[in-house]
Amino acid sequence: MKLKAVEMQGFKSFPDRTKLTFDDGITVIVGPNGSGKSNISDAIKWVFGEQSVKSLRGAKMEDVIFGGSISRKPTGFAWVSLFIDNTDRSIDIDSDEVVITRRLYRSGESEYRINNNPVRLRDINEMFMDTGLGRDGYSVIEQGKIAEIVSAKSTQRREIFEEAAGISRFRYRKTEAERKLQQAEDNLVRLRDIMQELEDRVGPLKAQSEKAKQYVVLAGEKKSLEISLWLEQLAKLGRQLAELEDKTLLAANDRTTAQRRLDEIERELEEIQHKTQDANLYIEHKRERIKEFEDAISNAKVEAAVKQNTIDHNNDTIAELEKELERSELSAGELEEKLTALREDYQNRLDEAQKTREALEGGQKALEAQRQEEHRLAAEQSALALQKEELQGQIHRAELSAETAGTLAEETVTRLEALRGQAKDKDENLSRLREELAGHKAFAEELQERLQSLQNSKNGYLYKLKSRSDKQAEAESRQRNSEKLAGEKLQRAQVLSDLEKNYESFNNSVKFVMKQAGAGALRGIVGPVSSLIKTENRYSTAVEIALGAAIQNIVAQDEGAAKRAIALLKERGAGRATFLPLTNLKANPVRESDLTARGGYVGLASELVQCDDRYRVVMDSLLGRTIVAEDIDAATAIAKAYSYRYRVVTLDGQVVNAGGSLTGGSVNKNASILSRRGEIDALTAEAKKYAKQAEELEAQLTELRRETDTIQATVDGIEAEEKTAREDLISAQTLVDRLAANVEEAERLNEQALREYDDLTARMEQLRQQKISGGELVKKLTEEVERLTRLSAEGMAAHEMLTAAITEAAEKVTALQMEDIARQKDCEAVQMAIEQMEGQQSGSEAALAALRERQEQLKKDNEVIWEEIEQITAGAQSGSSEIEELRRDIKDADAQRDQLEMRRNILSKENSDVISRREAAASELLRLQEKSEGMQEQQNSISAKMWEEYELTRSEAAEQAIPLEDVGAAQKRLSELRGKIRALGAVNVAAIEEYEEVSGRYRFMKEQIDDAENAKKELTRLITELSAQMSAIFTERFAGINRYFGEIFRELFGGGHAELRLTDATDPLETGIEIIVDDTPEAIILSGFDPVRREIARLALHQLVTDGRIHPARIEEVVAKVQKQIEEEIVEVGKRTTIDLGIHGLHPELIRMIGKMKYRSSYGQNLLQHARETANLAGIMASELGLNPKIARRAGLLHDIGKVPDDEPELPHAIIGMKLAEKFKEKPEVCNAIGAHHDEVEMTSLIAPIIQVCDAISGARPGARREVVESYIKRLKEMEDIALSYPGVVKTYAIQAGRELRVIVGADKLSDQESEGLSHDIAKKIQDEMTYPGQVKITVIRETRAVSYAK
Repeated sequence: MKLKAVEMQGFKSFPDRTKLTFDDGITVIVGPNGSGKSNISDAIKWVFGEQSVKSLRGAKMEDVIFGGSISRKPTGFAWVSLFIDNTDRSIDIDSDEVVITRRLYRSGESEYRINNNPVRLRDINEMFMDTGLGRDGYSVIEQGKIAEIVSAKSTQRREIFEEAAGISRFRYRKTEAERKLQQAEDNLVRLRDIMQELEDRVGPLKAQSEKAKQYVVLAGEKKSLEISLWLEQLAKLGRQLAELEDKTLLAANDRTTAQRRLDEIERELEEIQHKTQDANLYIEHKRERIKEFEDAISNAKVEAAVKQNTIDHNNDTIAELEKELERSELSAGELEEKLTALREDYQNRLDEAQKTREALEGGQKALEAQRQEEHRLAAEQSALALQKEELQGQIHRAELSAETAGTLAEETVTRLEALRGQAKDKDENLSRLREELAGHKAFAEELQERLQSLQNSKNGYLYKLKSRSDKQAEAESRQRNSEKLAGEKLQRAQVLSDLEKNYESFNNSVKFVMKQAGAGALRGIVGPVSSLIKTENRYSTAVEIALGAAIQNIVAQDEGAAKRAIALLKERGAGRATFLPLTNLKANPVRESDLTARGGYVGLASELVQCDDRYRVVMDSLLGRTIVAEDIDAATAIAKAYSYRYRVVTLDGQVVNAGGSLTGGSVNKNASILSRRGEIDALTAEAKKYAKQAEELEAQLTELRRETDTIQATVDGIEAEEKTAREDLISAQTLVDRLAANVEEAERLNEQALREYDDLTARMEQLRQQKISGGELVKKLTEEVERLTRLSAEGMAAHEMLTAAITEAAEKVTALQMEDIARQKDCEAVQMAIEQMEGQQSGSEAALAALRERQEQLKKDNEVIWEEIEQITAGAQSGSSEIEELRRDIKDADAQRDQLEMRRNILSKENSDVISRREAAASELLRLQEKSEGMQEQQNSISAKMWEEYELTRSEAAEQAIPLEDVGAAQKRLSELRGKIRALGAVNVAAIEEYEEVSGRYRFMKEQIDDAENAKKELTRLITELSAQMSAIFTERFAGINRYFGEIFRELFGGGHAELRLTDATDPLETGIEIIVDDTPEAIILSGFDPVRREIARLALHQLVTDGRIHPARIEEVVAKVQKQIEEEIVEVGKRTTIDLGIHGLHPELIRMIGKMKYRSSYGQNLLQHARETANLAGIMASELGLNPKIARRAGLLHDIGKVPDDEPELPHAIIGMKLAEKFKEKPEVCNAIGAHHDEVEMTSLIAPIIQVCDAISGARPGARREVVESYIKRLKEMEDIALSYPGVVKTYAIQAGRELRVIVGADKLSDQESEGLSHDIAKKIQDEMTYPGQVKITVIRETRAVSYAK
């Protein structure tokens, strides 16, 4: 079997399809760095199933896919195929060539194939086991692999040697078998616990199941009978409801019909009312039109008279003009006399015109008053006419009523008698309803009070329940915490106990002896010393250090038992051990009388341990000459006091040996054998304490649960009562509302009946009177009509007289108006005559012409006025015709109004009759609805019972009902069934199914236990066989591998010796493998306290060995040359540093000291770099604070100058630096900052705290300082061990120079909440038990992965 070729595409730096063929012999792949040589070996490992991204030199698995370049795009997948020659059939596949392919897509999907057939990674691992290939094989040796194998622990080298020995497949099978065996044992424990639990439950459940079966039979029959009886009641109620529904429909129809007729009558009455109002408005409108026409005619007459008067006046004016023309021929004297006479006449006429105008105004006012009176009389006439018409209608009705009075009286008597009977029934019914209403109101009030009381009680109990629940939750939390702590302590104690039982930390020889003694092969073996003693925790370190290796010495009963054990060790090659026969040991303890008075003395080591008296001689012989002191100072004092004859051990494990030598250092308490037992006892005690707390809390919880259950039951009872009370209250309120409505309706009907009774009584009296004095009524009405007729005639006469007076007044007004106009005209004529005479007097011909022209104009005006008078006369005649027409319209409207009044009377009577029919129908409908509601409530109650009892609807119940031949017999049988069910008492119906389930599980678990027992036996046999086979194969083949290893080593290194050695030859399957070779130092270690001299030595040695050897004659020359070079470099570094920081004026000696800082470090941090950082930080902070940054940088650079003087006096470096600065004349604030940066002197300037803070910042930043490698590695190891000591932790990694600890836990072992607690616990333990710089970040990672493969 060999690798023939590798083909890949898209893998790392191989975007194109590339195939490498490996022929016979050695194939070498060469190329510059970065050409992809390592990627080929990565590809081979990747195909064999490498899952470590770090091993593949990537951040994530997708990084193996070609990521693209400037000229190439990234690929979406990568695949690699290995072609393996299988002609020898080393691989169990019937093919001469085997092709293994792995493909990965950028989406994260991947697949494996063998000869293009999909497989699992597990199949590939199993196929290449014991072949040397594969992920853990030795055939692929990559860079660093040899160093990894050589530097690995002895137990870590087994994998490659097991692969070479060909037992990997057996190891895999054995591991699987052991895993399955462990699972089988765990399953057996779990199954037996379940089996025991089921056995305890089966018996009681069987009895409960039989009782429940009886109950189920009785309950089933009871259910069928109850359902059938309920359905029978529902059917009966349904039939009755159907009958009521028909009657209800009839009554509703009657009421609807009556209501419809009432609506029609109402609409018709409203229409009559509107028409009547319209007729009245029409009549009033016509009357107003008549008045308007009359006024117009009167005005026309006045206007015609005025115009006639104008004509007459014009004629007079014409005559006067004629006269004026004649007088024009008069003399001047005559004109003057005539003019004077005219002026006097003009003034007289003006006075008469004013009097006429005043008389006209008085006449107009009187005329207006008479016209208003005329309107009032007209209205009274209209009202009298209406009253007369109404009285005439009443006379007509009275005459009709008189004719039918007898018939109506008989009907009224009959109705009155019926009303008397109904009134009695209604009064009784009303009284009953009122009593029921009062009772139900009182009941509702009681229910309301009861409901309020229940609510108050419920609130109180709920408050108590919440309080108990909170206490219960708190107790449960505390109990869980106690149980968790107890479990953790017990688990830790169990782990430690298992370690003690398995003798962990003991030599293999001790383990072997104790194992043989436990198996009975050795007798008389008591046990190792550690198992026989106990001590207090504070003494455990001292006692264990005092015992040293003797703690693993084995105590034997006698010398013979010790010899037998030694012989067996020798025979088996199991190593060496020290035995302490009880019969041979002699004790010689310290016997110094003044020992107890020594300062710091604690006691003899033998006195600080407790053991059985039989083994006291052992303790005295081992510890009797060892003294325990409090500390190293007390120990040295005690040892010196007794001339170092005794061994003195301190409580913290430091030792002053006999003879005066000192042994000391740190002690790993975790690896202490004695402290482990103390820790077991302490953990057990704590677990018992927590368990006791849990038990006490359980008792409290039981009491709290009992109280909670009691309160909850009370609350449930109150809620049930509250629900019942609320339902009763709703029912009562509903009933009260219905009764109130019934009472209101009854009162309304009573009032209606009372009104009807009163009306009938009055009507009866009226009819009686009508029957007795109908004629008188008619007579009276006739007299009233006559009176109204007289009043109307008188009104008419008054109206006529008033009309005549109005006419006369109008004529007077007209005459006055005409007279007024005539006087005005006369005045105008006289005025005109005066003007003409004045003109004539002036002898103007134009005036005479004007007179003639005016005379002609007046004649023409008379003609026009005659035409207007004729038109006015014609208009007045037309108005008289309109008045006659309007009076005829008023008469027709009066007739129509009378007809409407008659129709209204008819409808009013019909309305009363229809209302009676509607009320009767409504009463009947209400009664039927109440009865129907009662039946529906019964139906709902029965349906609710069916649902509450059996959760059945009516249709579902009908399917389960049985036919009933005799309802009474069915009810009797139902009572019997209820009695039998009560006799059974409490029944657990679920016990039937639970018993079947538990019994079935019991049988199933028994079968499972038998199968698990058989599997366990088979797995144990398989493991034994595999172990024997693996041991034989490994032993045989390891010898051959060891031989080949030695030969190849000599061949490679030209001689020497190398071998492989098993650390425990008695256990070849678990032993480690050590590589033993001749070791030659490859490095020269230079040691020196002066770092400058150490650097000079290093450079000088380096120059001396450049040609491969050191020439003695050149040593001093080279050393001097290097010393000069270093001195120049120191000065140059100091100057460059001051220039870079902008610091000037330093003393040359200070500059030299600054340069020397380059070769000194503090806690791994270069002192010069630290000083530069401090100076820069100080300058920045000083600038921000407004201080002098140059002074701050100067002080920061010089603050550690006290660490580099040539001599090193016993003073703090801060004081030395301050004195040096003062010596070289630095400023006081600089000197103070140097001396105070470690609080050696008091700060006197603001620069001092800045330097102190910047010094701390520079030293505390991550990575600034480092520790000695050994202590650093030890600290990281302690961190990881602390984390690994917690259950559920899988792996730990201390990273970032020990400033972060990452803890990986099993997802199936811890929850997220427990992971948070674990992080806190680890941090607390590291903080309490370790010393470290800065802070440590604890990161707990809990990851769950689900992986599947597409095939």
